[in-house]
Amino acid sequence: MVARVRTVAFQGIEAVPVDVQVMVAPGKVGMSIVGLPDKAVAESRERVQAALHASGLSMPARKVTVNLAPADLPKEGSHYDLPIALGLMAALGAVPADALEGYVVLGELSLDGTITAVAGVFTRSKCPSAPVDYCRQNLAAGKARVLVVNSGNANAFTGRKGRESTALTADAAAKDRYEAAQKSAEADYKAASARCDDLKDNAKKVCVETAKGNEKVAKANAEADYKQTPKARYDAAVAKADADYSVAKLRCDDKKGNDKDVCVKDADAAKTKAYGDAKVMRTSRESSKDTVAARHDANADANKAQYKAAVERCDSMTGDSKDACVADAKARFHQ
Repeated sequence: MVARVRTVAFQGIEAVPVDVQVMVAPGKVGMSIVGLPDKAVAESRERVQAALHASGLSMPARKVTVNLAPADLPKEGSHYDLPIALGLMAALGAVPADALEGYVVLGELSLDGTITAVAGVFTRSKCPSAPVDYCRQNLAAGKARVLVVNSGNANAFTGRKGRESTALTADAAAKDRYEAAQKSAEADYKAASARCDDLKDNAKKVCVETAKGNEKVAKANAEADYKQTPKARYDAAVAKADADYSVAKLRCDDKKGNDKDVCVKDADAAKTKAYGDAKVMRTSRESSKDTVAARHDANADANKAQYKAAVERCDSMTGDSKDACVADAKARFHQ
């Protein structure tokens, strides 16, 4: 898995976007940073390791590669510490990878894990610094949501008007993207459903249901991107699970007998697992201490549903073969 975090490189008074890519893979234990890092960036390795240790996390006994893209752009400064650390945490699963989407991150790490101010992020003058200008431009373009820095930098922001201006820009851009996504979903549904007219029987039903499901999922995702709440993300995941389930059940109508029964049970199992994963995702963002319990419940429900599907397959057998099949299903799904 490659985790990605956005940051910037300074070129004079300009801020150039940089994609911090972190991959944890089998190999020689250690961390390497590539992408034309200067001495301060290369030393991020030591600061990140110490900060993670101080925060209760340990470096993996695997090879960690950090790529600062574009590779041909020189990277200077200590503000890469924080995006590298967050990328590593995402690659390790300590934070949800999608939680970092839309963030622009800058910050130097102390050995105890605190974030220190970095030069060049904000100015005390009436003119915004390069990262602030960059963030405002990308807010309107839908490429960024938030600029993450140390509070010491935030205290040197461009004043109340600057904060209000940036907030208004972000809110207006987010609403525009939401409304555009809703209209796009509706247009896509009309086009997709029209293509179903040439089909017949169950194939046409599957086609129409797929179009409806895609519209619901697209609208739910737009709602989640707009509201940025755990509940909205959960609702989007549930919408996807429901859409997939409806199509899967319709596809089962093309089968008969035990094959159809197995097909339905498989669809039930997939939906149950998707619901469980959605609940775990929401719980992890609302209350991390309850995540373990939520994951345990989700796994139990998924195992139960998969067990039912496995037993349904056994119904096509007889005698000892069926008994062995059921026993294997019980063992595999802990029933």
